[in-house]
Amino acid sequence: MNGLGIPTRLSRSLAAATLIAALPSSDASAQDAPATGEYRRAVLAATGDAGRGRRLFEDVARTRCAGCHPVAGKGAALGPDFAGLGGERSEILDSILDPSAKIHPDYVSTVVALTSGRVLQGLVRPAGDAAVEIAVAADQAVRVARADIEEQAPSRVSLMPAGLHEGLAPGETADLLAFLASLAPARSASPREAVDPRDVPRAAVPVAFRPWGDASRPFQRPVWFGPLPGLPGGAVVIEMQRGRLWLLEDEGRRRSPFVDVGAETTPGELTGLTSVAFHPDFVHNRRYFLKLHSPRDGGRLTVRVIERKAALDGLRDSGEPSRPVIDIPVSGETHDGGYMAFGPDGFLYLGMGDDGPQNDPHGRGQDLSTLLGKFLRIDVDRAEGGRAYAVPPDNPFAGRPDARPEIWASGFREPWRFSFDPPSGDLWVGDVGEGQYEEVTIVRAGENHGWNVYEAFHPFSDRYARPDARYVAPVFAYHHRLGVSVTGGYVYRGAKNPALVGKYVFGDFETRRVWAIEQRDRALTSIVEIGRAPDRVVSFGLDSEGEIYVVGLDRGLIHRIDAASADLTPATPAREVLATSRREPVAWRRTEARPPAEWTREGFDDAAWAEAPGGFGSRGTPGAVVRTEWRSRELWLRRGFDLPAGDPSRLALSVHHDEDAEIYLNGVLAARLPGFVADYQEIPISDEARAALRPGGRNLLAVHCRQNGGGQYIDVGIVERPGRPTAAR
Repeated sequence: MNGLGIPTRLSRSLAAATLIAALPSSDASAQDAPATGEYRRAVLAATGDAGRGRRLFEDVARTRCAGCHPVAGKGAALGPDFAGLGGERSEILDSILDPSAKIHPDYVSTVVALTSGRVLQGLVRPAGDAAVEIAVAADQAVRVARADIEEQAPSRVSLMPAGLHEGLAPGETADLLAFLASLAPARSASPREAVDPRDVPRAAVPVAFRPWGDASRPFQRPVWFGPLPGLPGGAVVIEMQRGRLWLLEDEGRRRSPFVDVGAETTPGELTGLTSVAFHPDFVHNRRYFLKLHSPRDGGRLTVRVIERKAALDGLRDSGEPSRPVIDIPVSGETHDGGYMAFGPDGFLYLGMGDDGPQNDPHGRGQDLSTLLGKFLRIDVDRAEGGRAYAVPPDNPFAGRPDARPEIWASGFREPWRFSFDPPSGDLWVGDVGEGQYEEVTIVRAGENHGWNVYEAFHPFSDRYARPDARYVAPVFAYHHRLGVSVTGGYVYRGAKNPALVGKYVFGDFETRRVWAIEQRDRALTSIVEIGRAPDRVVSFGLDSEGEIYVVGLDRGLIHRIDAASADLTPATPAREVLATSRREPVAWRRTEARPPAEWTREGFDDAAWAEAPGGFGSRGTPGAVVRTEWRSRELWLRRGFDLPAGDPSRLALSVHHDEDAEIYLNGVLAARLPGFVADYQEIPISDEARAALRPGGRNLLAVHCRQNGGGQYIDVGIVERPGRPTAAR
């Protein structure tokens, strides 16, 4: 989860140090914003060369890039792996110019205050039970005893220094961007893996997201939503950082405190109260369980499960003291898991992450002697062996001297959210990925799901691989081009839309994409993007009727997925009537000299214009298939074509433009497109231009594209959409 903040319970010294670190330096504050904007425009106006950019990337003395960032696992690992990065040049440039604007959650640095008064900032990594290492630079780490840590908090400042671009000319930075953009991954040949958004079809009519409850009273960073047993229509919501559980009634319009355990937590961006599980017999015994980060002890966090009891009416906490159930020490504030739930068998299941920092360097996912990187299964109705819980005798590793008996399955990185599907008993998990892939998987007893030997379907590291191990592949995986943090959901069992029944609904936290998948024997049989949530999806919820909800972290609102509003049939791809040059070169007449005004008309003589294959542009432009280099400011194109007989109301343009484009059909303006896009898009044809088309006859397509800065590209075709006619904008 992105977005950094400072926990509320900090000493004045640490809070001050954290805030000072977040303030710009005197040099940075004096930096002229217009000058930065001018530099940015100059970079985007330049045509970068990926070969020169690679040499710059590897020149640590000048750019520091290779000194911190690996590529495909090779190199330093202080920052994210750039393999498969791709993306928009402008977005990559913004990260260089302002590295603290958006920090990947796995690379959030920590401000650590020592008892000596010294303050350090870096990535905190475990160094045994008694110490940690704080990586303050790619080649410098400070070892600190846990007992010497007074307090610590996440920093708003990236470890990537600001101002790295100041030693590079705009053209050199453009070269660097061209190299980074060239790292886009290849399309996958597996239907179980999505590498590009085009790998996943969209629903013909997406679901609607209906606000639930009082939208005028948002919650503060909610992370959990679900029903309260014994109260029809009642629900509860967790505010993680506050450590509060709210009771909601009357369709969420009425709320009241259920419990506040803020004093028993360490609040932070990734810490606090993360989950609640009501006992299967809650209506009678009033027992419920909370998963949280307990207050630090000697600088160390602990993931703790506590048991509490509700009042006699079941509508609020009784006020009785918490009973600790299990403590799991962790080293940092990421990859601690976030969820627990009772299974159909009545036992409590806990998902635990590998505890970081990155790449699971200690191999916890594969180490059966630790509870980290595992699914745990415990019996909270019995106590044995001096523990506040018992181990079910049929746990797969019970009785093994080399394994913790609580372990039910292994090989996980960060199972932030999971759920059971009661009819099948399947345990569905969204396991947050490392450098490139996010995973959705079904977990069964005793299995090893591969991390960190595998990331999704791909080998990741052989350091902890065992020749006798069997690694279970996910049901589905998607590349970080589609999203960067999977949020596990639920199998839909509601009554609003039969087409959705039996499909697993999940999403991506950052991109807000929501998908539905079907599987048979853990092999994907279908997937469709059913909509885009109105906020970053931190969790899904389920009510007593089987309807699914999404929990929005930033706006603090709960939305119900209106399944009945959707047509989940995958939208039929458009039929290409006039091909673009995306798959094969298509010949155009072209000129870079301004032509006479009548250039869009059919009778215009373009014999003096050169003939060349599209698309036209500069290499490295995102999404472009450049077959003819175009580097001047403006370009004019003409192309005659035969239009098949049929209904022109179903026709649309297929366009990739960078930047401003004007498109004419038979001399009539069909579309005016400002700005740029990163891929081919379908654009409605104006009513006037559609009326000018001659189905079954000869027609003319004319295009003018104007380049304003950065990459440049133009390619145009015509498609026929199935279903209802396209509407002009």
